[in-house]
Amino acid sequence: MILRKPNIILTSAWNFGRIVGSFMITFEELKKRLMQIDEISLMELLEINSEELVNRFADKIEEKQDYLIGEFDETTPWDND
Repeated sequence: MILRKPNIILTSAWNFGRIVGSFMITFEELKKRLMQIDEISLMELLEINSEELVNRFADKIEEKQDYLIGEFDETTPWDND
């Protein structure tokens, strides 16, 4: 199975490449390029939200729990709406 998007080919074997002329980048090269993007832009590009971050990084939240609790007080808005 091959999924096609403009200039991107993703196969079921997780071979990922972007075709630019006859040039193709590997998944590892793509990751290195993504590491150069600022965090907010990367989250937007990957369509990652706060809930996903909290769920994926629960271990880091637990490690810094005391500090993080201290960052919030009664007047800190917990909802961005």
